[in-house]
Amino acid sequence: MGTYYGVHRTLEKARTMLDPGEWGARVKCSYDSYEASAITAGSTISMCFVPKGARIIRGEVWFDDLGSTGGTLKVGDGTDDDEYMTSTAVGVAAGSATFNVLDNLGEPLDADEYMIVTTGTKTMTGTIKMFVWYVQD
Repeated sequence: MGTYYGVHRTLEKARTMLDPGEWGARVKCSYDSYEASAITAGSTISMCFVPKGARIIRGEVWFDDLGSTGGTLKVGDGTDDDEYMTSTAVGVAAGSATFNVLDNLGEPLDADEYMIVTTGTKTMTGTIKMFVWYVQD
């Protein structure tokens, strides 16, 4: 049985100064909502703003029953449509989906970004809300 240390715990043990976004930072939240009215598959909705240098630590999309046949949503930025959440089934009941692309959580943003929701597979009607929690100090 061994004892192991995470990357930041190892640095802290060595008395290395950590970036405020990695240790002791204040959590901020960006929120937005959109009332969809028969938006077609492949449509995009520009939502939450997150500033350059921020580290996204969690994001969630909440939605109404968006249609009786279901559909999908994904979340990205201006260059990659599923940067933060891959195509996720939604629609037949109200619910939520969490950002699920691990590699992009906790990494500092190179530029200001807007979270872009892309609809897939079905026409949708209903409320979509997004919360993005990030640290930046």
